[in-house]
Amino acid sequence: MTVRFDVPSASRTEVVKSLRQRVLPVLVDMADITGVHLCLADEAVSNVETAEKRARSDGTQVPTWIVLIEGCRPDRLRAAVDAFNAGLVALPGLGTAMPDCTLYQLEYTRCKTPWSAG
Repeated sequence: MTVRFDVPSASRTEVVKSLRQRVLPVLVDMADITGVHLCLADEAVSNVETAEKRARSDGTQVPTWIVLIEGCRPDRLRAAVDAFNAGLVALPGLGTAMPDCTLYQLEYTRCKTPWSAG
């Protein structure tokens, strides 16, 4: 599951600290959650206008903040996102806008060797 959101620049240091110390550790301990990752975009590089971006009719939205939550079951991932959202809205200075979430599911794995799982 990806959770994409933005944080005002004045709040960034405090939000990172709160996410790392209070919000994200709760998710790691939830049943069937196998990984939680906080990713911060390099805005200067992410906003460079490329030929690929110009070719898209809808433009490219680059989220500044992304939390990746890995898990074994969609219902458990949704519960983790609900817990994340509850922790996020409790942080001061972020407003009430809810993050965008997308669920991705691995459907096929191909390995280079025939004896590998896949």
